[in-house]
Amino acid sequence: MMIIDKFRERWIRKTSHEMNNLSILLSSNEDYKKDFIKVSEALLNTNENPYSFMPKGWESYKHTASHASSFFFALSYAMNDDGEVSLIINKEMDLFKLIFKYPNLSLMNNNKEEYRHLEGKYLDDFIYSLSDAGIKKRRKKMENLYRKNQKWIEENCNI
Repeated sequence: MMIIDKFRERWIRKTSHEMNNLSILLSSNEDYKKDFIKVSEALLNTNENPYSFMPKGWESYKHTASHASSFFFALSYAMNDDGEVSLIINKEMDLFKLIFKYPNLSLMNNNKEEYRHLEGKYLDDFIYSLSDAGIKKRRKKMENLYRKNQKWIEENCNI
């Protein structure tokens, strides 16, 4: 057996194991995990660029089964056990940034924005912002702001 075949077998076993763990985590019927399940489904289904809303270092959360498993276990723990997950909200642009409060999980540090816990209205707004309709609304808002400021931008930014 070639070395690549052994590597492939190990990789397949590891991926299968991570996918199984992720399936168990995301299929929970427990009432206290319902918000986590809603956010997870939105995160898995979004077409939004992850660099616009994910905590620093977690942007590749959908690239491999291992990344996904690690991220969703961290998110589940943060939402259901210690409450150490929040949103940074830029109300003008309807932008949300998911953050973990512990520095080893997220290096994001921005005091200019508004921090809110990932719950209630903010949870629903965050989920909407990840939907195709939310993305379209935000892009339209950005286009309008650009058009509104286009003359100043052209004069001052050498465009």
